Amino acid sequence: MDALPEEILREILAYIISVYHPRFLRFYNPFEFLRSRRRQPSRCADVLLVSKRWLRVGTPLLYECLVLSKSEHTKSVADLIHAHPGVGQAVRCLKLAGGLGKELLQVAEHTTQVQSVFVNLRLKSSDSIVGLRKGLPLLSPIHLYVDRASYRENKRIDDVRALLSTMIKDVWPSLRTVTLADAECCLDRGFADALGRSSVEEFSCRTYDIGWLLHAGYMQKILSNPRLRSVVFRGGVPGSLTKERLQESGIDPAAIERIKYLLPSTTPKHGHNRFEAEVPVGPAVATATEGET
Repeated sequence: MDALPEEILREILAYIISVYHPRFLRFYNPFEFLRSRRRQPSRCADVLLVSKRWLRVGTPLLYECLVLSKSEHTKSVADLIHAHPGVGQAVRCLKLAGGLGKELLQVAEHTTQVQSVFVNLRLKSSDSIVGLRKGLPLLSPIHLYVDRASYRENKRIDDVRALLSTMIKDVWPSLRTVTLADAECCLDRGFADALGRSSVEEFSCRTYDIGWLLHAGYMQKILSNPRLRSVVFRGGVPGSLTKERLQESGIDPAAIERIKYLLPSTTPKHGHNRFEAEVPVGPAVATATEGET
């Protein structure tokens, strides 16, 4: 196979190595963690040991979906992509689960082709986010995913929410979709205001009660965005009841028609459980599985 053109070799290796982006970007669900660990196939990265040519062609595929979780890991990745810029330019999905200190800036400087950014709000008050502050403005993502905050709020979580709000409203004109793991844990007034004044075309969140979104004025702010084409509610929100509440709140009927409702499926499909059906299939919305590249 070493006689194959590199374009064909890359396609073959991509089939063996590449991670399915919607699966990589799934929000972590403790109920399905063990099942997904058992059933998710290996990436078979050992195939790159066949030859130096295979290793050179296939290595960028290993970093197409990159997750950072600890400072030590972020530093090692930063050193790697500084030495091999082509690896950094291959990153398309960047999942930030930790390691948001100064080392993250160097990663952001070399991963400017990122299309999807995933930010985890499970932060301690002692966590550094200096790299996140300096690195996010260097990116131009199309899709943003925000995972839920800790049960106990702290100033660091508020700081990251405010930072993301600024990115959404003022810094990322390329942004088209925003997907939240949980509206109750991810949204605040500033975030809702940013969504209402952004380039976002599709907003998706899981919520079980539309009432608080209306009472706080969040939905009014979000739906005031003329660019917003679709709002997707995942979870147990009944469509008919939600429409009634929206109408009673004086929301424009045309805006109400942009809202879609996606209830969890009770029938497992393709070997996965019902929680995987909570997010619609399509280029604009996806969910994530924990993992580390």
